[in-house]
Amino acid sequence: MSKPVDQIDPEHYDVRQLGDDEDEYISIAGESLLNYGTPVWKRYLDRIGRENARTIHYDGSCVGGLAFYRMGHWFGGRSIATAGISGVAVSPAHRGNGTCRIMLEQVLRELYDDGVPLASLYASTQTLYRKVGFEQAGTQTRYSLPMASIHGGHDRECRIERVESPSIELLETVHRKRAVAAGAVGVDVVHAVARRATAGQDRL
Repeated sequence: MSKPVDQIDPEHYDVRQLGDDEDEYISIAGESLLNYGTPVWKRYLDRIGRENARTIHYDGSCVGGLAFYRMGHWFGGRSIATAGISGVAVSPAHRGNGTCRIMLEQVLRELYDDGVPLASLYASTQTLYRKVGFEQAGTQTRYSLPMASIHGGHDRECRIERVESPSIELLETVHRKRAVAAGAVGVDVVHAVARRATAGQDRL
């Protein structure tokens, strides 16, 4: 087991695009996040795009990494370029000392310089992500009705039609109407979901 690194010096760290350190990142991610095995993590990188994955190195050794989806959030009736942060993982010896903060700050700065002003994620901890500028956001919709209203002599028949591989154009039309009204993620995410659904691949 590696000795914990208590004091950090930013000069010892280097954030770079995923490359020949892929197996090291997968090992750290499997230990830190979901140990689905190497093949599943490689499919994840296939889908998200290796050009959208970054690793952080300490004195030349890979100690963590993350990836991001290029998507959009709707504000004021238009989609704003957004990075969906995913797969954030840091080796045990480098947790709690600022390593992840350095990685996030550099990646967010890179994305901003590339014309991506927003980032979002499902945070595992609020403390860390608030240090780099994230805050809670989202909407919750709740529907309720009296139980008595769904019993009795009502006509319960309805038509159910199976849809085989709906077209991207149809998904875009439906999603765009909902996204504009609710501030949802951009249409490019629908493309990704559709590709995964038609490919019939496993999760991640």
